[in-house]
Amino acid sequence: MTNLLIRLSVSALLIGLVIFAVDLSHVLNMIMSTAPSAWLLTLLIFALQVDLSATRWSLVIEALNSRQPHHRLLLFTYMGQFAGLFLPASIGGAAVKALMASRSGVPTADAVTSVVVERFLAMGSLILLAVIAMPFLTISVLEPDAFRDLAKISVLLAVIILAVIFVAWRTHALRAALDLPLIGPALRYLSGVAQKTTKPRFLAMSTGVSILCQFTMILAVYILAQGAGVQLNLIDCLIILPPVMLVAALPISIAGWGVREGAMIIGLGLAGVPREDALGLSIQFGLTGTLIGLIGCVGWFRMIDANILAQIKKIRIS
Repeated sequence: MTNLLIRLSVSALLIGLVIFAVDLSHVLNMIMSTAPSAWLLTLLIFALQVDLSATRWSLVIEALNSRQPHHRLLLFTYMGQFAGLFLPASIGGAAVKALMASRSGVPTADAVTSVVVERFLAMGSLILLAVIAMPFLTISVLEPDAFRDLAKISVLLAVIILAVIFVAWRTHALRAALDLPLIGPALRYLSGVAQKTTKPRFLAMSTGVSILCQFTMILAVYILAQGAGVQLNLIDCLIILPPVMLVAALPISIAGWGVREGAMIIGLGLAGVPREDALGLSIQFGLTGTLIGLIGCVGWFRMIDANILAQIKKIRIS
């Protein structure tokens, strides 16, 4: 409860700071003037993104030697989207998906692991796009010398991390842990998961779906911008939005509200988009995601109805 209040406070504080710095009347006029066709197309793109997320999750579950119908995983994904409207970022939704998968017959360990791997793939693809975009974004903001210093630091950190992993393995530190009573089984399970999820076919398919999933979100912002008459081209969206979405995914607010708005204002400002227009696009993006997430309440109502029917049957039997 305390964490929820903290995240609510973070969202409220950040939204308050953003609203204080812009002309709200301009933001409202921009939102109201957006073409209805842009809203409709964005809703369809969000629905496609949810379907792609369910497809990625299905690939992970199949890699773990379990199986669930796509329509069921799609329903669970929508239920997770609905829960994510009230919980921090995507963490709450992921917990719901793991619970529902476990209830539908997937072994509990595999249900939790599948959601973790699916989230890792989603974040990994977003980080990959952000890393690809970062040099172009950095060059446009930093001087060449500052960019070279940043590149040197990044390479140095990567070398240090790889060196630590290599030394730990060569000194048998990791392999020795496999013999420990409690840690050993967990590490062996994770080792099995790693073997199943690092096969070339799985990596190619899951990475492709993940990148396509992220691209749909970028396309949604671009379409909203075009519908509202905001001067923003697709190339700028491809460069700026991955880092923005990566920041918005941090689990420090409710459904990304507040964090996303601040990141959008700063990021799109680099492309010359006024603060009011950037805030309007972020609000439209968030509202569209909320509307799509509301579809998930159907799954919750169905589950409640099923529980009620089960209780009635028990009463009749008794």
